[in-house]
Amino acid sequence: KLYHWWGLAERKAGNKDGARDCFERATKLDPGYMSVWLSYALLEKDARDFSKASALLRRAARRAVTTNIQAPFLFLSWGKLAEMSMGDASLARKIYKKGIQLSPANGTLWQALGMLEERQGFLKEARASFQRGIETDPYSTGNYQSWGLLEARQRRFTEAIELFEKGYEKSPADAGLLTSWALVEGRARGNVSRGREIFERAVSADPNHSGSWHAWGSLELGAGNPEKARQLYLRAAEVDKLNPVPYHALGTLEVVHGTVESARQFFQKALECDPEHALSYQSLALLEDESGQGEDAARLLFEEGNRQCPSSEISQAWALFEARKGSKDRAKQILADAIAIWPAAVALYHSSAMLAWKEGDLDTARVMFGRGAAAAPGESAVVYTAWGAMETERGQVDKARELFRRGIAVDPSHKECWQAYAKMERNAGDEQRAMELERAMSVLL
Repeated sequence: KLYHWWGLAERKAGNKDGARDCFERATKLDPGYMSVWLSYALLEKDARDFSKASALLRRAARRAVTTNIQAPFLFLSWGKLAEMSMGDASLARKIYKKGIQLSPANGTLWQALGMLEERQGFLKEARASFQRGIETDPYSTGNYQSWGLLEARQRRFTEAIELFEKGYEKSPADAGLLTSWALVEGRARGNVSRGREIFERAVSADPNHSGSWHAWGSLELGAGNPEKARQLYLRAAEVDKLNPVPYHALGTLEVVHGTVESARQFFQKALECDPEHALSYQSLALLEDESGQGEDAARLLFEEGNRQCPSSEISQAWALFEARKGSKDRAKQILADAIAIWPAAVALYHSSAMLAWKEGDLDTARVMFGRGAAAAPGESAVVYTAWGAMETERGQVDKARELFRRGIAVDPSHKECWQAYAKMERNAGDEQRAMELERAMSVLL
């Protein structure tokens, strides 16, 4: 443990080699000490050496299996690494199942497996995993929450609300579950007053749950109440002064109102709270460009953000920025580099395909759309919508129709896909079919 703590101190001080040496010594002294394996792997993950991080977690898992050590946190981290960083959903599935074999009553592992299955588009399997999580660990309300959100995304609101209610019965103080429930009521169903009622429950159950205050603010902003949203964002910042998210939200609100200096201060405050908050780098870079500080200042912020907190989101924003400035080759390179690092990030493929489409390189666009749809099938509606629009433009009506249908099957709540499908049918001369699609969209949404 001393070597583990020493390694953590070295890592915090930025001495990665020193941290590695300490972690290596700790694993040799006590191979069954799972926490040090995890710390070691996270160090390599942060250094973007995903293969080494995975190898370390594999060694730890092998030790856990042979000595029957229950270490669900180890398998959760390894599974997330495999899917999100390495783009290997099949490996992630095997990892979660191996963890479940060792800890069959751990609801969080069942929840992680269910969320993986949903992202891969296997809704039946996702529901089965959430059900098993509830059966084996009834008071782990994460399964009620994730299952409820799945049903809400499928526009099955009766089932979603029933799951939230059951979770609430098990744990009335779970502010996270209540926050998800409130957003489904207020945003997805459009019942803002009901959403407010449930947010009241959430912040009463846990007044220090910053996420509840922030989400409530987002609901009010969407309902056209920016001043109420501001008050709630400020409350979120007050209860968790080190949380960058409410400061970023306040900055975004100031951008909408055109108060550039206030927006800049809030984004900078967010970065003071968390120097690795990628979204604040992205927002600040765009603000500087749009406020007349110039593209060089914005580019420096994107570069700094990419060094401090590399993420698919900041890479995508940087690439789109370069494309808007006419640096198409640089944009493509940024996206290609990002895809190599985050192969499961659908948005990166989407942006790459859109760039190719705009340049008239349809073959490349089709390849990238296809890779994006395969990277995370459960999140691919946006890809199918854009791909269908491209095929429509090229006169490939049958192909476009097939793509729009796939998009709607993946996410029935994806309004843009419904709209693009109806527009295509109308332009193709089938007014009746277009009206049928619009009526179906109206009923669902």
